[in-house]
Amino acid sequence: MPLLLQEPDQQTLRDLVCHVLKYGAHKGALLIPNWQWSETLCKPAAVFVTLYHQQALKGCIGTCEARAPLWKQTADYAYHSAFSDRRFAPLTAEELAAIRFTLSVLSPPKELVVKDEQELLAQLTPGSHGLILADARRHAVFLPSVWQHFDEKQAFVAALKQKGGWPAEYWSQSLQTSIFTTFEVHGEVH
Repeated sequence: MPLLLQEPDQQTLRDLVCHVLKYGAHKGALLIPNWQWSETLCKPAAVFVTLYHQQALKGCIGTCEARAPLWKQTADYAYHSAFSDRRFAPLTAEELAAIRFTLSVLSPPKELVVKDEQELLAQLTPGSHGLILADARRHAVFLPSVWQHFDEKQAFVAALKQKGGWPAEYWSQSLQTSIFTTFEVHGEVH
C-alpha cells in the first residue's frame, strides 16, 4: 500500500511542485525550498510526476524505487518531468498558467509469479494496478491512470511491451512482472 497522505501534506506537495515548476521555468534550475517537512514527507517513497498542458500530456518521469524522502523525490521528478522528458519541449514560463499535474506515490512493487500472459492478465485489476515489466536490460512502467486509455487488459499489456521495446506478443520465462498501486495528489500551477 502506498503512503496515505493527509490534506496538509498533500497541500505541501502541491505547493512544492508549483514552486519547482515556476522557479525552473523562470530561472532554468532546480531550487528546493528550505521548508519544514513533516515526518510523513520524510519517509522514502517512489513517485511519478505527470504534467498536462491544457488536456495534453506534457511530461511524466519518476521512479519505482523509494530511494529518497517523498518531498525530495517529488521536487526532483517534478523538475525532470517539466524540463528533461525528451518526448516534449521543456516547460516555458508562458505555459505555467495552463499546467495541471498529478503526483503518484507508489506502493512497493509486488512481484507476480506467472507462467504466461494469461496468468498475468488474470491478476491485473484495471484502474487499480500499475504494471512493471523487466527483462534483461529493458523495463517499462505504466501507472494505474494509464488504464483510462485502454478497454481491455490485453491491450494495456501489449502497449506496455511496445513501450519497453518488445513486440506486443512477446513473452519469455525471464520476463519479470510486478504490480503496484498509487496514491494520487492532483493540482495545478497557481
